[in-house]
Amino acid sequence: MPLPAVLGIDIGTSSVKAVLVDQSARVIAGGRVAYATAQPGPGLSEQRPEDWREAAIGAVRAALDAAGDVAVAAISFSGHMSAPVLVGADGTALGPCHTITDQRAAAEADCIAPALADALARRTGNLPGTHLTLPKLMWWRDHAPEVWAQTAAILGPKDWLRLWMTGDVASDPTDAGNSMLFEAGRWGFAEDLAAAAGIAFDKLPRLRETDAIAGPLLPGPAAALGLPAGIPVVTGAADMPAMLLGAGMDLASDMSVTIGTSANVIAGLPGVEPALVGRMNTLPYPEGPQLYAIASHFGGGGAIAWLTALLSGAARPDPAFIAPIAEEAARVPTGSDGLIFLPYLSGGGSPTFDNAARGAFLGLSMAHGRAHMLRAILEGVSADVAASLDLLGAIAPRRRILFSGGGARLPFWPQLLADISGLPVVSASVADASTLGAGLIAGVGIGWFGGSLASARKLVAPQGPATEPRSSAETAELRRRFDKAKAARRPDLLAPQPLVSA
Repeated sequence: MPLPAVLGIDIGTSSVKAVLVDQSARVIAGGRVAYATAQPGPGLSEQRPEDWREAAIGAVRAALDAAGDVAVAAISFSGHMSAPVLVGADGTALGPCHTITDQRAAAEADCIAPALADALARRTGNLPGTHLTLPKLMWWRDHAPEVWAQTAAILGPKDWLRLWMTGDVASDPTDAGNSMLFEAGRWGFAEDLAAAAGIAFDKLPRLRETDAIAGPLLPGPAAALGLPAGIPVVTGAADMPAMLLGAGMDLASDMSVTIGTSANVIAGLPGVEPALVGRMNTLPYPEGPQLYAIASHFGGGGAIAWLTALLSGAARPDPAFIAPIAEEAARVPTGSDGLIFLPYLSGGGSPTFDNAARGAFLGLSMAHGRAHMLRAILEGVSADVAASLDLLGAIAPRRRILFSGGGARLPFWPQLLADISGLPVVSASVADASTLGAGLIAGVGIGWFGGSLASARKLVAPQGPATEPRSSAETAELRRRFDKAKAARRPDLLAPQPLVSA
């Protein structure tokens, strides 16, 4: 007899992943297919929505093949954020998707009038920036008016894929939150803010709850995916809140640190917090009406990838290459024997954004080797992240840190983070929490997992022992030295000054 399962599909920044999840919230099998991100010029980053569809077909079929005899009871999604897809009346994408890292709308973000920027900050908790959707929409309006005129709806990546599967044109609050036009107080789009920004309100999609059934799987997509037609398709969520759900994070008492290419710090909020405006972004969570703050630190696992490529000489090194170096780094004393790393290879993020900031090793000597460099990177990223942990902890005390992401698997990092933050650290129980979160949303949509997102979250909450913080003079000195060294993150301020004649 086939095993009942739900299907979670995650449209990530570089691949589509699919997992099948059983009624105990256990992952049965998964599949993954990568796709390309085009970079047609400096600061430009775009993807073809059609590539997501082809990758989703491959990932779902791979998961079904790996699972064996299963009966899929529902489907849902997670998808990368701040990546608007402009669709026409027939549902086709009218152009490429400009991803969250695309910078072409910088001028539009800068030209938002101060009065409107103030209103956006007060009512959404966010200041204009190219990492949010509104400036991207303004760019399309101003630079591609023929596309803008044909636009019937603005969707997120997961919404576009769901549109293909069901014909449903809609989004959910978690994706709408990055638009800068979603007001938490009304839990919906603010028509007056859209009008003030010059965005036609009728182009914004209607919103469904994250766990609402959007419609049945259509016959054509069903055949492409290798599934029966008519399966309930559930709305889904943006990837970050899906990750929090799949990791089992309690927003009321936990903080999350996720190490990907960048590092993100997240904590729940009851409402817009003025002290965080301009330092972090404030976004809606599926267990609404609830918000979360996300601090984006651009230095994270990307610095480890940079060092790995540098040491290995390979453009795409085997991830296992770093393992023996990590073992050596675990034996290096706290403080890396005086070596400090500033993790600003891609600029400075939260809580003091600084695009001109640059990375550096300070205190480098002949006594330092590759293990010192790796340890210093982990210490630098942790000390940088600690600034956001301190800020969020001052707003509301937290009991622990939930640690996840690829970088979190380095063996001594949980203890290092616990020591620097002063909080217990517990590791997430799954690697692909966003995809699992999508599966949980699918199950909740049809009444599984207690019929609520909160119940589903508790099923996957980490059960392992926490890494307890150790108070030490070495850790306190590390943070002091790092904070002092941050003054060197702006090389333009260190440039020679013009000579002035007497």
